[in-house]
Amino acid sequence: MSVNDPQNARLRLALSALGHLSGALHVALFAPRGPGLTLVANHDVDHVAMELATAAWARKRERLERGEVLPYGGATIWPLFDGPTLVAFVYLSVASDDFPTAEMRRLGADIVERLRGVNVPTATTAYVARGMSLAEAQEEAVRDAMITVLERLNGNATAAAAVLGISRETLYSRADRLRIDIPAFRKRTRRGR
Repeated sequence: MSVNDPQNARLRLALSALGHLSGALHVALFAPRGPGLTLVANHDVDHVAMELATAAWARKRERLERGEVLPYGGATIWPLFDGPTLVAFVYLSVASDDFPTAEMRRLGADIVERLRGVNVPTATTAYVARGMSLAEAQEEAVRDAMITVLERLNGNATAAAAVLGISRETLYSRADRLRIDIPAFRKRTRRGR
């Protein structure tokens, strides 16, 4: 699904309506892909929302897979199912115990219907399309994800590991293997630097 795809435009419109109904300024639709997430569509989402959604998936995955609507980090994470299968979840930048309302459930069902049969590309797929082997593509996707998270968190390894859903030890091990210099991401805080 490309950014200009009419299907994506319809999903963004549905997300905008969800934001209006819930009072949320930021709304995003994420689809689980293996241990990670793919951002399918969004309405005015910033990097903080991305990090919260990723952390919620890493830490609360089992609860989301059971269908629980979760307040998380001042937001609400709402899983969407196609039958018994979790196909996506909605991030709403407002916390409430009243979600989802009947109208929100109708919009959620519409979103699930629009997602049926849609092939959401992953970063790995994009790299394979550029001619990389599957192993190379997977490694490059992991490298890109680690770099993105480390940049956003200014090299904070503990926070980066939590967002990525791995231990600090695994983060450092993978960083070494992928030639990522974690200290290079830390902002210089001493005077004169």
